Amino acid sequence: MLLLYPREILILDLEVNQTVGVIAIERTGVPFLQVIPCFQRDGLFCLHENGCITLRVRRSYNNIFTTSNEEPDPDPVQELTYDLRSQCDAIRVTKTVRPFSMVCCPVNENAAALVVSDGRVMIWELKSAVCNRNSRNSSSGVSPLYSPVSFCGIPVGVLQNKLPDLSLDNMIGQSAIAGEEHPRGSILREVHLKFLLTGLLSGLPAPQFAIRMCPPLTTKNIKMYQPLLAVGTSNGSVLVYHLTSGLLHKELSIHSCEVKGIEWTSLTSFLSFATSTPNNMGLVRNELQLVDLPTGRSIAFRGERGNDESPI
Repeated sequence: MLLLYPREILILDLEVNQTVGVIAIERTGVPFLQVIPCFQRDGLFCLHENGCITLRVRRSYNNIFTTSNEEPDPDPVQELTYDLRSQCDAIRVTKTVRPFSMVCCPVNENAAALVVSDGRVMIWELKSAVCNRNSRNSSSGVSPLYSPVSFCGIPVGVLQNKLPDLSLDNMIGQSAIAGEEHPRGSILREVHLKFLLTGLLSGLPAPQFAIRMCPPLTTKNIKMYQPLLAVGTSNGSVLVYHLTSGLLHKELSIHSCEVKGIEWTSLTSFLSFATSTPNNMGLVRNELQLVDLPTGRSIAFRGERGNDESPI
């Protein structure tokens, strides 16, 4: 069982009712916010208060890491020590923007999604790369990680450096963590891990919204139809969502003021109009744009946008 504290994580053994491991951060480190254990490999995904996601892997005390002059310890102490292996970039935390939660892919365990309080979802994917001789640092006290030497009993090909990054167990060999022995004649390839931002889903800003669904499905447009929903925001942007996948299809910065309405002219274009804040005479500045969705090009219908008039 894991007990999460801001400055440390306690690992409890419920059979003996004792603490068997402690993961503490440095004095200048950012406090923990959430921890998710891995099932494929002995590792932990940790979320910090600055939005940084870190991966900590249990240190190996295997005898293969000892030099030829050293005699292996007949009774080694298997401590529960988790070393920092990779971390992603932090976000800019403000009073209104802060990390909300983190989820890990339950199937592959090589990707994590960070949910931010402003509605954004950042998808970080874990990648592995074979270390060269210059990047290895044996004096750091951290045991190296090795790529698996086989997959489902089939050894890695001669021309392959490592297995593809399909899942966490394809990226880190179990023997490099649990202390198991490697097969004889196998080539150990040391790898290092890094996080790569592979997806970013933007959240909706504060209301009010102008929402309009695209034209309906008919027998004539069945081959090209896409269920798209256009959402006009108060900052002048139009967000187009694909309702089948639920993902953001496009984000278009069209207007300089609040979008008041949207009207689709076809399956791939729409009209949007926006009005500025009324002055003391009750007049506003109107903006009318025709947007082509595939290219993102917008055409202004009103060239005299600087003139104040009644709202559309």
